[in-house]
Amino acid sequence: MDLWILIFLILGSGVLSLAEMAVGASRNSHLAMLAEGGSAGAGTVLRFRQHPSRLLATTQLGITALAMLSGVFGESLWVPRAELWLREGVGLAEAPAYWLALGGVVTVITFFTLVFGEVIPKRLALAKPEATAVALAGPIKLLLRLVHPLVFIVSWVSDRILDLFPAKGTAEASAADEIRFLIESGRKEGVLDQTESEILGNVFRLDNRRVGAIMTPATGIAYLDLSQPREANMKVLQERAVSRFLVCKGGFGNPLGFVESRELLQALLVGNGLDFGKLSPSPPFYVPNSLSLIGLLEFFKANQTQIALVVNEFGGTEGLVTLSDLMGTVVGDVLSGAVEAPLALQRSDGSWLLDGLLPIDELKELLQMAELPEEDLGNYHTVGGFVVYQLGRIPKKTESFEWAGWRFEVMDMEKNRVDEVLAKRLEG
Repeated sequence: MDLWILIFLILGSGVLSLAEMAVGASRNSHLAMLAEGGSAGAGTVLRFRQHPSRLLATTQLGITALAMLSGVFGESLWVPRAELWLREGVGLAEAPAYWLALGGVVTVITFFTLVFGEVIPKRLALAKPEATAVALAGPIKLLLRLVHPLVFIVSWVSDRILDLFPAKGTAEASAADEIRFLIESGRKEGVLDQTESEILGNVFRLDNRRVGAIMTPATGIAYLDLSQPREANMKVLQERAVSRFLVCKGGFGNPLGFVESRELLQALLVGNGLDFGKLSPSPPFYVPNSLSLIGLLEFFKANQTQIALVVNEFGGTEGLVTLSDLMGTVVGDVLSGAVEAPLALQRSDGSWLLDGLLPIDELKELLQMAELPEEDLGNYHTVGGFVVYQLGRIPKKTESFEWAGWRFEVMDMEKNRVDEVLAKRLEG
């Protein structure tokens, strides 16, 4: 009977350890799916995770109490028996027999408590955390109610002590970080292929990237200028195959709006031909260059548009951005059917040939940089902007500088725009 009591105490400690580890290792996303499927236990576990201090105090209180009972029970019942055997069976003196019996009983109880009360339960919990947590949700909920007054006191005292420290270590890993980890794990395990993992990874970078990094700069925009002769505008139509044309009057700095290419085609095919002065462009939408790509997507949805002009903090028009540009950051440039050169190309010597339009977040990922100088100020969004910011002027071809163990050299310029940059790791 005495042995069964000790086994019960050790297994009770194991159940509490099992519950504590299972709840802690469970994933909120999986629990939410189970709860939506009608699992009451999953909903209970989610509530446990919302208030982890209560569960931790309850399980630790139970584990500590059971450990103390095991020690008291072992000392009062098993130590005298072991001491008697050592004195009468082995022939030891009273003092050595007592201390040897005490040490032996404590060692045996500690060993079985460690194996069956800690290690095995926690490994079982890690194998199937959600299923285990849901199965134990009912008993743990009952235990929480039974020991609520004592747990309240323990939690209150703990919180008051933690208030003395500058910060509480209660921050959990963000959901985004957890999902990124799952994506990478899925790719390594073969659940996701390379393309799927890249697309999912690009989605989670949308909030960190800015409109200025993906827009078409003003120098690359084809627009119709109503102040120009008809022949000049007809030449623009012939040279550029786009779905919409920006209509301006007096230059790019005075945009009137956008007109669909099909409207221009209809005007050319019907009547007396295309009269640019009679165009009725739709008013343009404007977005700041510092807007995140998630914000841009929400803007497009809210305004039912697929194109917008990009302005800086002074209201000057810097370029334009389209839904195609936005989708290209996620799935690649497949919407237009065009095959373009990559923005970054690694050479045989390990150096990188970078397009000036390469976004800075992709630059950091390629070169494994933690940060770029004052990038949080939003003064630049591309490799070209980074070069101009570092040099403090419009650079010339072959100009260079060094940063974070890399040498950046301007390889080509397109008027005042940095077209190509060579990044080479410094030796030593």
